[in-house]
Amino acid sequence: MLKISHLEHNLLVQIPYMPKVNAALKRIGKAEYSYQLEGWVMQTEFEDLIRAKLIHYFGACDDVSAEKVDVVITFKRTVEVRKRPVSIAGRIFARAHGRDTGASTGDGIALLDGDITSGGSNANWTSVVESGAKFRVNGLYARLVTEFENKPDQFDIELLTDIEEFNPLIKFLPDLSDECLIKECAKRGIQIP
Repeated sequence: MLKISHLEHNLLVQIPYMPKVNAALKRIGKAEYSYQLEGWVMQTEFEDLIRAKLIHYFGACDDVSAEKVDVVITFKRTVEVRKRPVSIAGRIFARAHGRDTGASTGDGIALLDGDITSGGSNANWTSVVESGAKFRVNGLYARLVTEFENKPDQFDIELLTDIEEFNPLIKFLPDLSDECLIKECAKRGIQIP
């Protein structure tokens, strides 16, 4: 989510978590992160500069849209992060809340193959993406694809363009009987010539 809202005397800038973008925003005026508002509270006089930074990093801001793509990303090595989620390009691939909680994915991400989990100790728990884990990521800003492409030793990335990739049920059609397909068409009101 990229959103800039006007508060009484400031701006509220809400962005996906990306350390390098956060570092850039911290350097613009008197910027403070508000956990309560879930975003950066920033000075209104720097709105044009803030918008330019968002466009630079994401290719978009709340009033400038950018191309989004759906991709499949495979981790080539295990990634373990202490007391935080495994987050890359503003997307959460594994989020644990303690040593024994397991892990879940963030919005717009589905684990297709492999494993995500939690680990570490009670005091120093970790979020873990195992080597070989394969994810479908929907709606990734196209500019952020380079976050993965620039690390070919860590990730494989594939743009989804094939209809079979967009609808995984299609690959199961050959396994269905004609009778099953005819019943499903009738149930949906589809006429078969």
